[in-house]
Amino acid sequence: MKKVFIGIDFSKLKFDAAIYIVDSKSIVSEDVFENDPSGYAEFLKWVRLNACCQKSSILFCGEHTGYYSANLSVFLHESGSDMWLVAGLEMILTQGIKRSKTDRVDACKIAEYAYRYQDKSVLFQPVSKELEEIRELLSYRERLVETRKVLSTSAKEMKRVKDNASCDFINLDSLSYITTLSESIRNCEKRIEELLNQDISLKDNYKLVSSVVGIGLVNAALILVSTRGMGRVDTIYASSY
Repeated sequence: MKKVFIGIDFSKLKFDAAIYIVDSKSIVSEDVFENDPSGYAEFLKWVRLNACCQKSSILFCGEHTGYYSANLSVFLHESGSDMWLVAGLEMILTQGIKRSKTDRVDACKIAEYAYRYQDKSVLFQPVSKELEEIRELLSYRERLVETRKVLSTSAKEMKRVKDNASCDFINLDSLSYITTLSESIRNCEKRIEELLNQDISLKDNYKLVSSVVGIGLVNAALILVSTRGMGRVDTIYASSY
């Protein structure tokens, strides 16, 4: 049974934290830290000073915010601490947590959420190096595809409603850029496939998933990333690409 629950509200450069103590049923301390290695070290010092209990009695909890929450989560895991990353939508649906005007208040709400729903906690486990790279490549590919779509749609629409030399230039230049984007997308997919084949477990599961009719490389990779390489097929993890 955990005795201390620490809520963390992440942002790009900093993160706010609040400590909830079960015995006092209250928030006993709040602070803000840099979202970098030096800030993580200061954070653990602050926790040891204010929590006053064994590491095994503490549960850290934060909203899954992709890149912003990743590094601290790995740091806590490597330090032997229990970290629970929760999808923002899950917090809203379960408890009605809404963003306040201050990150510090949000950290307090997250700490209280962790205490109330500790029986639902799923401890953070870092994904493999290959899966992490695949996640980043999928995110980059998605941005490339979206950019290509925007260029293609706007160029076609402009060509349809206008007819002048500048429109012709925009259309031809867009087509050239679209060709370049298409090549980048193919290169992303090649790199994803290479990574899937580097790990025996990923390779086997990729073959299994892609054997289903209608599931190609990209969808198979998305499934493997979402289920942590089929390590948790019962849970689709929230992802921020």
